[in-house]
Amino acid sequence: MELLYFGQSHLVRSIDAGLAEQGLGRAHHRALYFIARKPDMTVSELLSLLAITKQSLGRVLNELSDRGFIEVRPGDRDRRQRLLRLTPVGSKMESDLFEAARQ
Repeated sequence: MELLYFGQSHLVRSIDAGLAEQGLGRAHHRALYFIARKPDMTVSELLSLLAITKQSLGRVLNELSDRGFIEVRPGDRDRRQRLLRLTPVGSKMESDLFEAARQ
């Protein structure tokens, strides 16, 4: 348990600096991470993965979209769906954060 605690603590600390430079938090990072791993993921899928409220996720996604990190588009078959994908700027941000964690 201690190794998990210290490992997670160290991992998060390495990412926090990059997030702070952008004025973002850990929820933004988690969203970027999962969207990067599964482009065109629906908001519902991300909501269930992160296990946070719709309202909290809405704030995170709006901020990421406003800053140009993600694009949100309607689904191909169901226009009510909102599909999430990183923009090139968002992809760069996510890969920089991932690299900081990897090091």
